[in-house]
Amino acid sequence: MTLVENGLNPNLNDNNGSDAFAIARAFRAASDADINQALEAMARPSLCSELKYFLVPCSWMSTCLPFLLGQTDQRPTLRIGTSILLATEGTVSEEEEEEDTKSSFQLHDRSHQRHQRLRSHQQSLRQDLHLRRDFHCVGMNVWNLISEKFGYEIEFGFSVVATENGGLAIDIRETQQQIPIPPTGRFDYEALSTTDIVSDDEDDLFPEPSDLSPRLSLPQNCTTKKSEDSTSKSNAIILLPSSQPSPSRQNESDAMDIEPLVRKRKRYGSGLGNLGNTCFMNSTLQCLAHTDPLRRYFLSGDYASDLNRDNPLGTGGELATRFAELLEEMWLTNGSTTSAGVVYPRSFKHTLGKHAEQFLGYDQHDSQELATYLLDALHEDTNRVTKKPYIEKPEQEENEPDGEAADKAWNLHLRREDSKVLENFMGQVKSRVQCPKEVCRRVSTTFDPFMYLSVPIPGATDRTLKVTLVPLEGLKHEIKITMHKTGTILTLLKKIREQWHEYCGDTLEARDMVAIDVWNGEIYSVYKDDEEIDKIRDTDVTYIYQMVPSAQLKQSEEIEDRHSVERPMPRERQTRVKLPVKDLTEINVGETWRHEIDKHVQQMTLMSTLLNPKRATTEGLLRFYNKLGAFLDKCHHALDLSQKEYEAHIKDEENNKELTNDDLLSDSESVEIFQERALNEVCCQDPLFTDVSEVKQVARLEFCEKKFYKYIIKHIDDDKNKYREGINVQVIFQRKESTGIGSIHQRTVDKTFTAPLCLRVPGDMTVYKFRELLAERLPFKDSGVPEQSAVNSEDNNEAKAAGSNDEYAVVKSPSAKRNGVRDANPNLLVMRQIPMGFSDQRNGSYGTYRSHYSTPNQLGMLERLDESDHESPAPVHLADSSDEEECKKLSDCIGQNGQIFLYWPSKLCERFFDVDRYECAVQFRSATEAVVKENENDITVLKCIEKYCQMEQLEETEMWFCNRCKEHVRAWKQFHIYRAPPILIVHLKRFHYSASTHRRDKIDTFIDFPLSGLDLTSEVMHWDAESKPIYDCYAVSNHYGGLGGGHYTAYGLNDDGTWGHYDDSRVSSNVDPKDVVSSAAYVLYYRRRDIVCDSTPDFSTPDAVQNYTEQRNVARIDSMDLDERRSSSSSTMADCGPAVVDNEDVEDGDEYYNKADYDSDHLPSAQ
Repeated sequence: MTLVENGLNPNLNDNNGSDAFAIARAFRAASDADINQALEAMARPSLCSELKYFLVPCSWMSTCLPFLLGQTDQRPTLRIGTSILLATEGTVSEEEEEEDTKSSFQLHDRSHQRHQRLRSHQQSLRQDLHLRRDFHCVGMNVWNLISEKFGYEIEFGFSVVATENGGLAIDIRETQQQIPIPPTGRFDYEALSTTDIVSDDEDDLFPEPSDLSPRLSLPQNCTTKKSEDSTSKSNAIILLPSSQPSPSRQNESDAMDIEPLVRKRKRYGSGLGNLGNTCFMNSTLQCLAHTDPLRRYFLSGDYASDLNRDNPLGTGGELATRFAELLEEMWLTNGSTTSAGVVYPRSFKHTLGKHAEQFLGYDQHDSQELATYLLDALHEDTNRVTKKPYIEKPEQEENEPDGEAADKAWNLHLRREDSKVLENFMGQVKSRVQCPKEVCRRVSTTFDPFMYLSVPIPGATDRTLKVTLVPLEGLKHEIKITMHKTGTILTLLKKIREQWHEYCGDTLEARDMVAIDVWNGEIYSVYKDDEEIDKIRDTDVTYIYQMVPSAQLKQSEEIEDRHSVERPMPRERQTRVKLPVKDLTEINVGETWRHEIDKHVQQMTLMSTLLNPKRATTEGLLRFYNKLGAFLDKCHHALDLSQKEYEAHIKDEENNKELTNDDLLSDSESVEIFQERALNEVCCQDPLFTDVSEVKQVARLEFCEKKFYKYIIKHIDDDKNKYREGINVQVIFQRKESTGIGSIHQRTVDKTFTAPLCLRVPGDMTVYKFRELLAERLPFKDSGVPEQSAVNSEDNNEAKAAGSNDEYAVVKSPSAKRNGVRDANPNLLVMRQIPMGFSDQRNGSYGTYRSHYSTPNQLGMLERLDESDHESPAPVHLADSSDEEECKKLSDCIGQNGQIFLYWPSKLCERFFDVDRYECAVQFRSATEAVVKENENDITVLKCIEKYCQMEQLEETEMWFCNRCKEHVRAWKQFHIYRAPPILIVHLKRFHYSASTHRRDKIDTFIDFPLSGLDLTSEVMHWDAESKPIYDCYAVSNHYGGLGGGHYTAYGLNDDGTWGHYDDSRVSSNVDPKDVVSSAAYVLYYRRRDIVCDSTPDFSTPDAVQNYTEQRNVARIDSMDLDERRSSSSSTMADCGPAVVDNEDVEDGDEYYNKADYDSDHLPSAQ
């Protein structure tokens, strides 16, 4: 110990003084400097010899600390009175002190005389000194600051030595004691308040209950064996007590020298009052309060020695301290009663909102979200690692065993994270991610820590769709597909491909299938690949049609040359007038050439229709191009004739000498007159073009003709490539049917009588070829009727004369009759008798339902006749392949996704079309569907964990970046539980959110979970015999209601083995375990069986302190603004009653509901 005397500091009476803010800032900088020096000395023990710590009385520190922290601007004038720490203070008598204060000019001499008197006594430290009760330790930088600003009496400085456990301690050689320096380098003197000082006044003997924490140091003779064993950890007592305490502290020692009283734990804990939408917080706190290792850690005060106030990721120890105080209020009581009570966690709620803004205020929140944040904050507040090193996340190397990779990742994690919370709640999972690309297939395997398992509910986010698959060959098949609710149509098609391959071995490509919504026998809409299956309702009829692969429909060069439209040849004419550059520029800009032609066309809308990309046809463009060329040829021919007429006129004028010069016109005027007259005659005779009377106008039209030629060539090229991969055609079956009752109201209407058919056909397919395709694709009955021939009235009469008994017989074509060749497919003869119509979809939207008021156009050569016209024995007409209408291309008529109507004559349909075979569908059940149906009514928490460990492909919103492909991909990801924690938290994902539709849903599926014996040995990869992963449930967080309204409660397993129900302030005991397992279970808390629970903990607190705490608690409750009529009934709770109800919450504005009402639609906002 170094004793240094100091006179009165000149700054003490400095009226100006230093600025309070500047002093506070300097104090904080000095404190941080001392902490950094201590941490550096811990890392390098050789530096500890440079450290020095000083003793400061608690009485002075409690008075001046608010000013040093900048909490007040009033500067204390008190000098650091360190003399009270001496065994013999050497106090100055009142006479001597009065004599010293007579003259102010003798100030320095008085101080000198006083210290002379102090030196005359034995200057040794008192033996009953206690840290935080009598003195505090400050570093060299803090001491230099406060001694300079306030002055001191005697300086007690001590050196620092290294301890055996690698720490540092302040060496007090005089008493042979060592004060350990906290691992954070910071002593807790800054946490002082005025109530922390134990004074001689009896009224101030005990602190406020909220300030009574395990940090409170009691005399040595007041501690139990347990507290003595923990002395070295908590540093509560640093000096041995003197056998003969000084007279000045005798009364205080007597006051504290009392027998300890064991603070017992309440039997069922306490209810938590609802502060306004805080049931989510109460539910989580009750579950964590029933977690025995966590509860014991905070109630015993062991957490205090682990507080990490300098961790930037924590709350500076505030939340951990508030949590410990809250657990004290909830669980600890005196030895005379173990009854429950109501605790209002206002201080905890305030501290929580202070450090986590998402929980600020009184909005509804998720209990699992709070549990995750609270455990993480408690971990960071008690993290034993003060300086976290930078560590890169390791990946498992190729051929590296799982054990080595897992241990390496775990040890690296412990270098940054080490706390009691981590020891109890932290586990480890093996995460495997694989790139889905065939050329890459990169695999990334890591071992990551986890604090809870967020497991999906099997089938809860899935949906089963019933679809009808229509293959190219064979019968239809009804398939049930189970997939994720947010899946797309493309995912549905891929699922069908997998099940179809499993069923019959054939391969279907998703790009060759089309999903269609059918309503009233017609195609209502065609689903796009990127649309979600949520668009498909449960009542919709969905068909999946297999199409001919597009690769088979691509035309070969030979077929393309044979069927392609011949390119028009450009016309070359004699240039009569060279257009000026101005005219050429004017016409050549944009679409001006179109308007130039339109000025000379008699029909006003012809050009707009002709050049409309949706309506334009190659044939129409070519017809107009030929007519324009013919008109210009006529104009040139007329101009040639006009030139000859002009020359003949000039010759006649020369022969007629009697004409004067005035009668003769100029050459230019006479030529224009003849040209205008000739062009007018051409326009008068042409039905299409007009208003062409000048040679310049002819030249402008010739230039526009060249532009129009280029437009036709581009249109032909585009049209040729447009349908190179084929067109989709929708075939609708209709026939005449009678409606109404009675002959008066009865009428005949067109009605669809069976499901539609969707085909993909070549882009150059003609109408007649389409009839041949339908003859091969549709099922026909075996008629076995005699053949007849009929093409006109004469053949019809011959058929009647033959006396056939069949009204509709298979008819042989006239060409076949003349040539003696029979049709290879008799079904084609049926199709040649069926009129067809079409609905042009080129101008409509894709897959738009046709209105019944729209009239389809005729397709092919057959006109639709009334049913009365088919009463004759044979049809009147047959479709002929050489007919112009039958040779038209379907692509030119209906475009892509057009509708074709087959108008079946009723009797012809009944005779030949096999409707039953067309509608027949085979049902098959895949192995996947069988498993889903088996498990849909038997979902357990173990199956949820198994689904959590299944491989799944990431969604578009959570893609993984592959550093080999250098892009984000929908990787395949799989989890395996490698190391199970002692406390396992299982979060059931009952709230589903879709990132694409931004919709939230609540899943109320019942999940069965065992209250004891949850065996995870098959799911955990690594465990030993001592830590076998078999768990027992001890707490459950429940959520009742839906997203629009709900409520949180909790179940907890008590020390006596009974379950309790915690509904805010209501506590119900002796709950039937069957009630714990319900569909409201949201977060499950499991404890591994090797974790020993302490049902009778020993929390020692002096009787006087305990009684004082109880009195202050009662006084604080009584001081609340409560209804006097109800306060008496709500102040205590039943010791072991079936249900305990606290009515204070009603007065606080809380909303409570019966348990049966939790699923109603009239609940408050969900929490």
